[in-house]
Amino acid sequence: MLTPANHDASSPVSPSGESLRAAFAEAAHRGREATAILAPADLAAARDHLDHGWPGVAAAALLAPAWSLPEAPPLADVPDAHWGDYMDWLLAIPANPPPEFVSALARHLARRTAELADWMERNLAAPPVRAAADAYFRTACPPLALLPTELLLPLQQARASVFTLPTGALAWQMAAAGDFNADGKTDLVYQNTSTGERCIWLMNGTARLSVVNLPTGTTAWRIAAAGDLNADGKPDIVFENTADGRRSLWLMNGTARTATVDLPAVDAAWRISNH
Repeated sequence: MLTPANHDASSPVSPSGESLRAAFAEAAHRGREATAILAPADLAAARDHLDHGWPGVAAAALLAPAWSLPEAPPLADVPDAHWGDYMDWLLAIPANPPPEFVSALARHLARRTAELADWMERNLAAPPVRAAADAYFRTACPPLALLPTELLLPLQQARASVFTLPTGALAWQMAAAGDFNADGKTDLVYQNTSTGERCIWLMNGTARLSVVNLPTGTTAWRIAAAGDLNADGKPDIVFENTADGRRSLWLMNGTARTATVDLPAVDAAWRISNH
């Protein structure tokens, strides 16, 4: 796992907010792409960086995946602006981890998931907690089938704590459902009513397999329904503008938007019902 060509592994990342955000985003990408055991020298360097404030933590993240650094700071120590960025890195795991990764991964995910659940229970409406929770809900389900039973149970219990907490204060809402990857199983469409973000959870029954992000829009545009509107055998997405009554269709090819069709506007008091 290499550091970027323009980053000196012997020094921390710039303390600016954008530099930290970019570093954690790159570190999360590396964590998902990891295919080999980390070199001992890189792990030792990463641990040394942890003692040098948040620029040092970001430098450590660029050197080592989160699950190899149990010494990484708890959420309570994270600057408010970076809870979501940090959680992205904490949750970044390989899609097909080698067997020698599995135990460390399971212990790490169970501990960090339980930590998030505790914060969500205490102060779900706080913006940093919401940012971390949003990052968690966007993350694909870990490869549970690869985990031994004695490690799987604590992780399942921690995940249950997150997903059974009252989530009304979270801006992410389930908006529609349909089979978007043509596997014969229903997938879920979510929207964030605070940011305009949208995504599709690709499902295998009750297990989430992956998350596909859709283009972000203004918060006045809300997803109202999903259905095959152009008879191509693929679900499309129906939007309504809650401010001015406009209506629009996204014609979809799986999870990709191929065209937008505007419908006649109606009085903004009218709502599309998908029940």
